[in-house]
Amino acid sequence: MGVDGDAIDPIDFPPGISLERTHGINVLRVRDHPLDVPKCLKTLSHPASGADVRVIGSAHVSADSAREVRRVITENKPDLVVIELDGDRLKALLRSASEERPAAHAARRVATPREALRTMMAGEIPLVVGSLGYAVVGAVLDCRPGAEFIAAVESARDVGATVVLGDRSQKATIGRLYARVRRGSTEFDRLVSSKETVYETNGPEAGEDESPLSPSSSLDARQTRRANVIAAKLPQVARIMEKAGCKNSEAVVKTSLEVLDSALKGMPIRVDDLLKVRKCAKRVVEFVRVESFNGNPMFTPGSQKGGQKESIMDWATKQTVVRERDLILATALQRDPTVQSIVGVVGAGHVEGISKLWDEIESSDSKKKFNEYLNEWPEDAKPMDYTNRIITSVIGAAALTTIVRRGSPRSVKLAGAFVGTVLTVGAVGTYIGVSGLVALGRVAVAIEDASIRAAELGNREDSAHAPGAFRNIIVRDAAVPFNKNQ
Repeated sequence: MGVDGDAIDPIDFPPGISLERTHGINVLRVRDHPLDVPKCLKTLSHPASGADVRVIGSAHVSADSAREVRRVITENKPDLVVIELDGDRLKALLRSASEERPAAHAARRVATPREALRTMMAGEIPLVVGSLGYAVVGAVLDCRPGAEFIAAVESARDVGATVVLGDRSQKATIGRLYARVRRGSTEFDRLVSSKETVYETNGPEAGEDESPLSPSSSLDARQTRRANVIAAKLPQVARIMEKAGCKNSEAVVKTSLEVLDSALKGMPIRVDDLLKVRKCAKRVVEFVRVESFNGNPMFTPGSQKGGQKESIMDWATKQTVVRERDLILATALQRDPTVQSIVGVVGAGHVEGISKLWDEIESSDSKKKFNEYLNEWPEDAKPMDYTNRIITSVIGAAALTTIVRRGSPRSVKLAGAFVGTVLTVGAVGTYIGVSGLVALGRVAVAIEDASIRAAELGNREDSAHAPGAFRNIIVRDAAVPFNKNQ
């Protein structure tokens, strides 16, 4: 007979399971397997209520993320589940989850040049390209895009929790980014002039090899050259793949290019090729997720190599896509001080920023920033200089009119050639954009076809496909401005 806390030896249990005695009673103790413990979970305390706020850092195309989300919500039964989505994206996600073939569905919008041009003219390129991009990545990884949010919504419904929309609208994020990049930013100018933001320091470590991947005689020379071009432009690719546990990263890169070539040529993608890429891609996604959760700046949008001057595009991307949304998400997690338990599901790269801002959210300055961040036009964006545009347009029109009316035949021909060149360049640019959209749609459908064939060969179904599973959910929006009394 053992004393309290002692394991009872005679019975041979599997690893992780033991029979122990506590308070005079034999109990079976089951320890979590290391793979079952959430890798990207941070627990914070609500400043006002003291409620536990568990924040899960996810990757938006990760089956591991979805499993972690489902487990944390099921085990903790929170009152609120805050997700990094707005209403429009949640609706689009649930519609996509009910589609048998999300890539094929999205590709219909760009199936022909005419359809692609119509999509372009309607200003729907970001939405369609985003849907196709996520569908492609999801097919490669064998995971529905946004699987962690689907798991969050389903699990919240199962435990009776309210789903809280914690992010601002995608339109606002895109609008603010466009305004800063196109018009410039007074805040960026101030930071540069005060030398607060000029260089980034998260580039390759000293002494690390940045040479492109070496060619292999066993693979097609053209594929080798293209692989080396990619490796030269992205010198960290090989190191990331190796750190993630991928074997023979060179072969994986070249196989990826072969998959892309087959898709563009309308040829079926070999299932073996897709599975080879998938095995490595899953490891890379999990590696990046954990590194982002731990605050590695290499995986922050807009980050530069060490010694490179930060551009307005880099700064605007970090400010708009990351920093502002860190504050918005942190505010959403704290918005209701009356509940006892909260689970947040956000991109892994936001967790560090949320933690840093956590104790400042209730301040008047933070609330003021929150309200401003919800607007589609940022306060720091420079105003449009209509005067120069009007003057330039008037002078150009006057000069062209004068040439046509009074100029020599040669001058008129030159003016006509100039106008024709401008129109041709515009038409070529539009054609390239339309062709690119059509090609992206074809690639997405081809990879999805290969993924379906791989599932059929494995005698299984898409586990993330859940038609009709989203009824009776309670949704609340937390990304709304504070009023003057709050």
